[in-house]
Amino acid sequence: LRLYERALAIQERVLGPEHYITNLTRQHLGWQLRRAAQLPEAHELLRRAVAAWHRSLGPENSLTVRFTLDLGSILIADGKADEAAAFALELLSVARRRLPEGKPGYAALLFMLGYARLAQSRAAEAEVAWRECVPIMDAYMPENWWRFHLHRYLGEALLAQKKFGEAERWLLSAHEGFQTHAQKATGAGRSRIRVALDRLVRLYTEWEKPIQAGEWQKKLDAATPRPVSEAVLQRKAPVNLSFAEAAAGDTHAAQPPEAGWRPAGW
Repeated sequence: LRLYERALAIQERVLGPEHYITNLTRQHLGWQLRRAAQLPEAHELLRRAVAAWHRSLGPENSLTVRFTLDLGSILIADGKADEAAAFALELLSVARRRLPEGKPGYAALLFMLGYARLAQSRAAEAEVAWRECVPIMDAYMPENWWRFHLHRYLGEALLAQKKFGEAERWLLSAHEGFQTHAQKATGAGRSRIRVALDRLVRLYTEWEKPIQAGEWQKKLDAATPRPVSEAVLQRKAPVNLSFAEAAAGDTHAAQPPEAGWRPAGW
């Protein structure tokens, strides 16, 4: 932390506070502060970094989009949905003046706002933001993971409002999209498929359609990796948990937790 702090102080003095290198150091220092559980300081530094990206690179730049969504994910994960919503609205007010509606950078802010609203249990407002987002993502990123994330989240917002028929459309679309990309999915990608299956089970359970709920539950069970056996955990030699242990009859899939928002391809 001290090295990052010293580097940032020097870069702000020599390069200027909004130089690309300065702001990248600010971004990394914010992440390190969060890892050190210094959340207020981390959140403030990351907000400053994202605001600087919007000013220096513009809201359409891929780094701006990535770090904006990353900040939204961090704030919501840290229980700061109100702050995430306020920050998204602040950036949207600037983007509306600088950007024509219907651009990916605009969609990123709508995505962040919808995610914050759902975390605030304001599903109807999340639905409004995400419906505005859908045609932009459909146009600019038809095969991007984040388009399917959007469909899933929109389905969740509709499910929270008991709009079962509409929720079904979007949740099925999300599952289809994730499943289409399953062959190239990483551990995090496979976890997205399981989340989509889980939401479909919840949909049909709340909709009181037990037959469909049971069918999707079987698919979820089949997609869920078995826990690592005690015999494997006791081994001293390293084990690649991504492959089947045929001799022991164990099949393991090491699933790292899903990362924060990383919209590759934007």
